[in-house]
Amino acid sequence: MAISFSSQNITFKLKKKVKIKNWIIAVSKKEKKAVGTIGYVFSNDKLLLEMNKQYLKHNTYTDIITFDYSEGKKISGEI
Repeated sequence: MAISFSSQNITFKLKKKVKIKNWIIAVSKKEKKAVGTIGYVFSNDKLLLEMNKQYLKHNTYTDIITFDYSEGKKISGEI
């Protein structure tokens, strides 16, 4: 199990990482799922637009992009 937080192209520091990780684990357990690898990446609008174009073929801005890598009852992905 690995839950990570990082940033690209911005200066950002997430507060209360341990509390957030514990919440993710608790919600997963309640839903009878296991936590695999979950990565949260915080970035600027320019990078989000580039990713939207490259991976989703959308030429629009968005607040969030998710990539689901879950298998069976193990939750994994990038947000």
